[in-house]
Amino acid sequence: MNEGLVRLLKSTLPATLCFLAAACASPPSSAPSVHDTALKAAEDHEDRGSVDEAVRRYRAFLAANPNHKQALTARYRLARCLDAGKGQYPEAIRAYREVIAAGPSLYHSEACFQAASLLAMAGQPEEAVQMLAAVSTNDVVSVKRAAYQRAVVWRKARRPDMAAPAVEKLAQAYPKDYRVPDLLLSVADLYLEMGDVAEAGALCKKLEPYVAGTRYAAEASCLAALCCRRQKKYKDTLQRLEKVLTGKRSPSTAMWALVLQAHTLDHDIRDPAAALRVYRAAAALPKTRRPSADLLREYAALQAGRRLIQKQQWKEALSLFEKLRAEDAIVDVDHLVAACRNRAQHRDPAADEQTPDGKQEVAALEEPVQAILGSTRARYRLPGPRRRALDRALAWLAAHQEPDGSWHGSRWNTEDAKEPVAWRDQARKRVPLESSPAGTGLALLALMADGNTTQRGRYHAHVRRGLDWIMARQKPNGRLSPDMYGHFICAIALCEGHGRSRDARIGAAAQKALDYCAKSVNADHGWRYEPNAAVSGFSTTSWAIQALKGGKLARLRVDRPLYRQALAFVDSITDGGARKESDGSVVNTREELAQKPRPKRPAAVAAAMLIRQYSGMGIRADLLLKGARIIVRNPPRWGNKDFYYWYYATYAMHNMGGKRRLWWELLVHRTLVTNQSRNGHQMGSWNPADDRWAHHKHAGRTFTTALGALCLAVHHRFGFGSTSPEDIADLFLE
Repeated sequence: MNEGLVRLLKSTLPATLCFLAAACASPPSSAPSVHDTALKAAEDHEDRGSVDEAVRRYRAFLAANPNHKQALTARYRLARCLDAGKGQYPEAIRAYREVIAAGPSLYHSEACFQAASLLAMAGQPEEAVQMLAAVSTNDVVSVKRAAYQRAVVWRKARRPDMAAPAVEKLAQAYPKDYRVPDLLLSVADLYLEMGDVAEAGALCKKLEPYVAGTRYAAEASCLAALCCRRQKKYKDTLQRLEKVLTGKRSPSTAMWALVLQAHTLDHDIRDPAAALRVYRAAAALPKTRRPSADLLREYAALQAGRRLIQKQQWKEALSLFEKLRAEDAIVDVDHLVAACRNRAQHRDPAADEQTPDGKQEVAALEEPVQAILGSTRARYRLPGPRRRALDRALAWLAAHQEPDGSWHGSRWNTEDAKEPVAWRDQARKRVPLESSPAGTGLALLALMADGNTTQRGRYHAHVRRGLDWIMARQKPNGRLSPDMYGHFICAIALCEGHGRSRDARIGAAAQKALDYCAKSVNADHGWRYEPNAAVSGFSTTSWAIQALKGGKLARLRVDRPLYRQALAFVDSITDGGARKESDGSVVNTREELAQKPRPKRPAAVAAAMLIRQYSGMGIRADLLLKGARIIVRNPPRWGNKDFYYWYYATYAMHNMGGKRRLWWELLVHRTLVTNQSRNGHQMGSWNPADDRWAHHKHAGRTFTTALGALCLAVHHRFGFGSTSPEDIADLFLE
């Protein structure tokens, strides 16, 4: 080291040490101010997850110190807290706008992105894009992010005419961005869904240089094949599908391509021999982890088996159907196995005319398969229409709540009336309609299913008023409604309201309602329309068991022996006493078991499945599988309207998971979205006309709309805002 530098360090070191010692010994220049302490307390509440308290403290800080040096930070963090509180989007957008209006800052670009996201969620894509235009151009990363977000906003708004140029501009600026192929594919698929095949085909051609050599290449070829099929270019369709099958692709993509190829050969080119070969090839593929691919595989096996029956190739057909039965097919193939085995062994040739042809089993899967084959991204596209339909339904329920917090059952029944049906005939005199406890409870369950509580959410005020109305009507003995239906449904609403908000007042009312369940139980351990009735009915008992389960989830006191005895009642009204030889059918009362013919009640089967899932029965249990097959034989159809059945079947099949969940959801969500009212003051509701149960004075349009919304919200109802189906399974299947 240089000798001069050494001498300099030796001469200055003592002075430096003295300076540091003095600095450490001296007191701080100033203590934290009261305002700094208030801001720190708000930040601590935010970090701990106490969002509501953090919002209150940030607002108090900004009201007292609008020009504080940390005011911009407080305003941004306030906007972030409002964003985290579900439903407070308008206030969050205003707070973000204030941050943006303050000019360039550390938070400017992020505030633009967050405000644009909220505006897009609110259905204002034009304003969202304008907000993205305000992003600072000095930051290269933010510019790229804004270009990507602009394309996403238009795609989610279902505006392919605006999304396509935005994606192409992004692709030109960032050709190697891994998100470009995915965006281009989604916009092309949107064009195809909206019927603009020419634009979809043109975008597919532009896709080629971006997807070559990527994992999107096979999907792009599938999309191009769909475009060719829509344009009736069947030879081109087969060529592109062959390209997919001979190239690099996933097992689920191979299944999709094979079934579409067989479908084209069968229905368009009319080559049944070639279609049979392809169907058999699809059926021979191994199972995958994707429910959509497994559903296609089962459909292919049924189609191949049906054609083999027509050719009287009994052994080959028997092999396919036995394989389906061993792999737990969602349709019942036992009779097909028996018939093919009988023919293969030449036991009863005289019964050929009675041989099942598999047509009914194929028809059960036809509509869901068409939905899967109609788009390369059917599994991604489903949540969009469902989410919008759910938002419309919740908006209708909120708009039609009475000033006292209740809902009328049949007040809004007419489809095109400008005024409500405010009166009904009873004993030849006009009397006002009464509010419906059951309808109020169902409407509250629908609102809370989307994450609304008494404190948080877009409809938190409606939830609070509705629960207050129920609690105000509660009798000293805990009863909530003149009829037991209404009591149990309102009890479920109170349990969910307490479980979501931990409100002690709601919890006390819910506990009293649960205690009344024990007081009103019948001698056979079930319930009926009146307390302590002579004969119990499952339609009422099913709601009672849900109330008991809701109390357990809300950590309230539940009579466990009462719950076990209620489950024993369910077994007593199940065919064969729910033993192994049972066929899975369920009736309403014990007397119905002896009737000939026994009434068919698919709604009771679905309700019993759901209750057994509550009790922890595994989804591979024989009784649940038999029940699921009964549901498959009774798909949701608008011409056979039954919202009560659809509600139970939606939750039961959802918990079954896999291809059963997918099969039911593809059907019920399409039925609900397609037939939702879109005009006038009934927009967002479902017409109760011809529904099996909605004719009751306490049911009506509120009943159908609330149950329809609960069907659409199945993925996150019991996840308390989560969209993960696994959360629901964890809560149900303890």
